[in-house]
Amino acid sequence: MNLGKILVPRGILTRAGPLTAEELDQLHNSLLEATRFLDGVEFDGPVIATLRQCQEHWNGNGRPGRLKARDIIPTARVLAVANAFVGLLSPRAYHATRRTMDEVIAILVGEIGSKFDPAVVAALINRIENKGARAAWTELAARPVEASANIDPL
Repeated sequence: MNLGKILVPRGILTRAGPLTAEELDQLHNSLLEATRFLDGVEFDGPVIATLRQCQEHWNGNGRPGRLKARDIIPTARVLAVANAFVGLLSPRAYHATRRTMDEVIAILVGEIGSKFDPAVVAALINRIENKGARAAWTELAARPVEASANIDPL
């Protein structure tokens, strides 16, 4: 998913302050660049289609094709929520403070029906609240980035 970020200048990826609209666009387009790198590679599942569609929004206001709801393949809907979850919870140069699990859940719930498939967000929250993922992800988010690289708490 992040393969296309090799084309994004390091200064954009590590900036402590807000990004310009052009820089944000460059980040968003890096995902589509990743699909170009992978064209022609055979996978057992819809990897390239998933990457192409994971920036689509449930309400049809996403990119690149403005797909809506069930027109977005299920794997892309799951990846969109998972990517948002990890991005919101993980330490980032541009986050002044770390977000709590409750803050991250509230943000995701607030995007139900606009950005995200309600069933996917509900499944993630179920995993967090009822399957032990809350403690694992809270611990992971508190670690320095280098220490978190090889842990799969889900």
